[in-house]
Amino acid sequence: MEGERIDHEAMMKAISEGDVEKIIEHIDHAVKTAGVDHVGLGSDFDGATMPLGLEDASKLPKITDALLKKGYSEADIEKILRATFCG
Repeated sequence: MEGERIDHEAMMKAISEGDVEKIIEHIDHAVKTAGVDHVGLGSDFDGATMPLGLEDASKLPKITDALLKKGYSEADIEKILRATFCG
C-alpha cells in the first residue's frame, strides 16, 4: 500500500495536462511510422496512474478532439480507438 502511494505521488509530480499532447505526439509518430492500420490506443485504467486529464475512460474524447484538430479523419480515429474497445 505504501509503495503504491509513493508511486502515485511521484507520477502526480511528473505528469501534467501537457501529457495529453505528448500522447497525441506519440500516436502521430506511430501513424507516420507504421500507418494508421497498425496503431491502437490502449490503457490500464485499473491500477495504473494515468496522465492528468486521462484519469478514466470518460476522458478519451480529449484524444478524439486532439486528433481531429491535427487533421485526422473520423475513419482513422475510429481505427486508432477501436483497439481500445475491441482488444
